[in-house]
Amino acid sequence: MRSMFIIFVTMTIFSFSLYGQEDTVNTINLDGKYAIMFQVTSSFSLRSFEGQLFSAKKMIDNEQAWRLGVSLSGYHREGDNIGSDYTVYDASASQISLSLSFSKQNYMNSEDFIRLYTGLGLRVRYDHSWGESNFTSYSNANESISMGPIIYIGIEWFFTKRMSLSGEYGGYLYYRYNYYSMYSNSLSKDVTSSDQTIGFSQDDVKLGISVYF
Repeated sequence: MRSMFIIFVTMTIFSFSLYGQEDTVNTINLDGKYAIMFQVTSSFSLRSFEGQLFSAKKMIDNEQAWRLGVSLSGYHREGDNIGSDYTVYDASASQISLSLSFSKQNYMNSEDFIRLYTGLGLRVRYDHSWGESNFTSYSNANESISMGPIIYIGIEWFFTKRMSLSGEYGGYLYYRYNYYSMYSNSLSKDVTSSDQTIGFSQDDVKLGISVYF
């Protein structure tokens, strides 16, 4: 929360210092507009705001907006490993993750060039990893799915009619189901297990840039 307060104060100071400039706008109409959202990282590079792949916003009117974030990642790795008897054997590992975030954002003060907002929505995540080795004809797989409500609060400063700077803080209450399976010739059988988790994940404070069109 301290970081959120610092961002709030900094953005407020900057906005009022530019208030008298000719290109500063006091009221903005965003009804029906779309926005692409980027996150500013600690190294000042840009990436998608809510999802690693894509983040966007659709304004319903000046007071409400729908937000969507999509993340997709994965890898496949192959190589040689050495067993306990110094035998060289082949092994591989793969993983894929997909995450979707959908929420409704509500502005507390519409049309102003500095706007406070809150948001409530849903996040769903699916993870699947698997691997195998010819050392003991070993294979394993792990699948998990998690979902739950997301909530956030933020401040958005429109420094032009088409671009804004925002600071946001939020969290995620989730339920996760995990399933694990394994097969090995040394055991001559399949082994499976599952578990369930309920938890809360706190997001880092995010600094973002949005481009409206």
